[in-house]
This record gives sequence, structure tokens and C-alpha cells, in this order.
Amino acid sequence: FIGPILGGELVYPARWAPSVFAGTVFDSHPFLLPNLTYACFAAVAWIVGAVFLEETLPRSQRCRWRRNRDMDLQIRALSRQTSATPGVDPMGAPSVTFHLDDVPEPDTPVADTDQRGSCYPLHLVQVIVAYCALAGYSAAGNQLFILIVSFPRSADGFALGPQE
Repeated sequence: FIGPILGGELVYPARWAPSVFAGTVFDSHPFLLPNLTYACFAAVAWIVGAVFLEETLPRSQRCRWRRNRDMDLQIRALSRQTSATPGVDPMGAPSVTFHLDDVPEPDTPVADTDQRGSCYPLHLVQVIVAYCALAGYSAAGNQLFILIVSFPRSADGFALGPQE
């Protein structure tokens, strides 16, 4: 409710405040000021959220999915080092046996693991991307509506200005 009103009032700043905006980039791009205003509000909201919202998930559980995946990869890496034939490998050396006590801790990096640097499973990332796509579609639809109602009557539009 407040966004469209604020955006409509900030359009064409060179007309309603010529002493400040005349001859600037806002004169040639009249919709830049409302978009920059929204971008500043969004950035401030993100910074406030990042600084003042406390993480509620305990540190020990934050990357459980990644640690479990890394542990599985480490066990597979160690099992590849063992022989398929019990007792002796084809070269004649004794096979390597290991116990779960020999597996490195989850924080110990293993060279052949896929370190993506993310604690999020693939399905969660897909949901986030889908949400972003839907939000972008919604925002684009709102912007197109503004353009459609501002078409001149000669083009079968409504000829409404941004402040109407």
C-alpha cells in the first residue's frame, strides 16, 4: 500500500523539485529515484536482519548435512584403499583394514570430497531458487501493470500518469 504511493510520488523528480534534480540523471531517468529508494530500504532491512537477528540453530547442528556427507565420502575413500580380496592385494601386500575409530574427524578435510561450501541440501536450494523466480515474476507483473495503464489513449491505454 505504501510502496506504490511512495513510488508514484517520487517519479519525475526534476518536475517537482527542479532546484535539486534538474539537469541530473534523474531528469533523463524519471523512475530511477523510486527504484533507488526501494533498493536502499531493502539494503537497510537486509543489514538490520543480518546484524540483529540471532541464529537460533545451535552451532553443533548448523552443518549436520554436510558433515554426514563428508563422513560418508571419507569412509568411501578409505574403503577404496582396501583390497577386494581379503588378506592380500594383487601386488602381494597385505590389505588395509580400518575401523570407525580410524576415520578422521568431520572437520578434517579430505582431498577428494566435493566441498561446495554450503550447508544446504540440493532440494532446499531448489526451493529458494523457485521462490526467487516467483517473486521476480510477481515484481515484473506489477511493473508491467504500471506500464500498461500509462499507455496513451491512442494506443488503447488508460493514459494514467504515475501520480494518478
